[in-house]
Amino acid sequence: CVCGATATLILFLFCQRWYASRGYRASCGLALVVAGSWALSPLLWQYHIQAEVFSLNNVFVMLQFLLAQLHHETCTPCARSSANDIDAAKRKGRARTFARLGALAVGLGFSNQHAIVFYSLPIVLTVIINDASSHANVTDASFFMQLVACGLAGLMPYALMPWSASRGNLAQLGSWGDQRTISGLIKHFLRREYGTFRLYSGSDASYTSLFTWVQLYAWNLSENFLVVGPLLVVAGICSVLFTMRQERIGGLVAGSLAFYWIAFHNLSNLPTDDEVLLGVHMRFWMQAHTLSAALMVPGAMALLKLVTGREPTDVTVASPLVLAAAVALVAVQGGLHYTTSDQSNNYYFERYGRSMLAGASLNAIVLSKGDNVVNTMRYLQRCENHRLDVRLVDQSMMSYEWFKTMHGPLLPDVEFPGDVAYFRDGALKAYSMQHFLDANYNPTVRNIYVCGGWKESDGQLDKDSRAFRAIAGYRTLPAGVCERVVTDAHWLSAHPTQVLAENRVLDLGRVLSKKHLKTFSPAHQPVHIPLAHQEHGITEEQGI
Repeated sequence: CVCGATATLILFLFCQRWYASRGYRASCGLALVVAGSWALSPLLWQYHIQAEVFSLNNVFVMLQFLLAQLHHETCTPCARSSANDIDAAKRKGRARTFARLGALAVGLGFSNQHAIVFYSLPIVLTVIINDASSHANVTDASFFMQLVACGLAGLMPYALMPWSASRGNLAQLGSWGDQRTISGLIKHFLRREYGTFRLYSGSDASYTSLFTWVQLYAWNLSENFLVVGPLLVVAGICSVLFTMRQERIGGLVAGSLAFYWIAFHNLSNLPTDDEVLLGVHMRFWMQAHTLSAALMVPGAMALLKLVTGREPTDVTVASPLVLAAAVALVAVQGGLHYTTSDQSNNYYFERYGRSMLAGASLNAIVLSKGDNVVNTMRYLQRCENHRLDVRLVDQSMMSYEWFKTMHGPLLPDVEFPGDVAYFRDGALKAYSMQHFLDANYNPTVRNIYVCGGWKESDGQLDKDSRAFRAIAGYRTLPAGVCERVVTDAHWLSAHPTQVLAENRVLDLGRVLSKKHLKTFSPAHQPVHIPLAHQEHGITEEQGI
């Protein structure tokens, strides 16, 4: 929320100064419409209320554009700066200050999220061109090195990673990669395990045509900006292109949006036929929505000129009326999307995480698969100190060679029978999930659970199993929203009454269908109540 509010404020400041430089009257009211509508659009609101990198990325993107605008004002005196009051030396000094701050913002933004490069590159090029033609600061070798130093200073969070990775504390659980060495740090910096500048590492990765992406984006833009968004953006792009000789910031905004579209969507390899993966891609549209929102005012002014035949700068409207209209439009935007954006009573993921952990017995090993599965439980353990006895092991992370060296020491009672999970070529000793279960399965000491299913790439997966997929030699029984791992022999002797009793504490017995119950043998076994449930006073007799 703090990052979202900060990004909204910076967007307002940028638009107010940019619109004023274009000669628009009541620039504050126009900027308020843009910033307010942007902040209350469903896509932006969704991620501004989450602890994710994207809201902070919005801050750095808008900060760079604001600094570019301020630098541009020192290069070309405009409506907001008087050349009579600020002499050339002072303007040159201010230009240097804004350039240094911009370089620092570029570095910090790149430390936070790599996709910002699609906006930083056009901004850096524009600032260099403007400065070279007005102040010649960038031709000064010492000043240019200062800019490089500021950019490297912004990358300092990466310098802290080797120290953090070497500490070996519980905060490291869930972290990605091994940054203790230079090669490991470079691999992490370039995101090589996902693919540098790629969004997806799955086997079903695919590339979509730009035309399809444009259709999808235009539809999302219309949903987020009162239907007329795409029309105003197209008109705005045309307007700023026709006025590039008068002011370059409009060309920068339109050019950055175009560069992002061509470069990013040619690199994106997320399948669009999967709604979840499409939602992952849509997160990267927030910055594009920022520039699109800023272009809507020039677009509206261009359409106004087309209809009335009058220049927008000639239209005189009382500022209070403009502000009132701006507040009304923002209120309409918030009101139309209030039901969708209101997440005040949304505790689904917390309940989901607690439900998964509630089904696990004391000191259990939980094998997770999927971000929604592992992150909900990881949050409860790390941030709320809930069920710290559970050993949470992510199946996807197990397939990387750094997992055992980085996470293994923090899971001392979990045995890893090799260097890396699943079958891979190389010098490292690989092990399958069957090997892992053989090394750790001991129900008299603790149980093993699977949450989210088995990792599909495991070669030991039994393709013939139906309701609950299996690893050779093992099966699973329902355990709340997860599954408890048992041997084949235990599975064949399990009785439905036993399964229902184990799940009764979670009130999930009523949701088990007859179809699932038919997969179990009618042979009766004494009911086993997980230790976590015995703590609640449930005995085996009560379970039956």
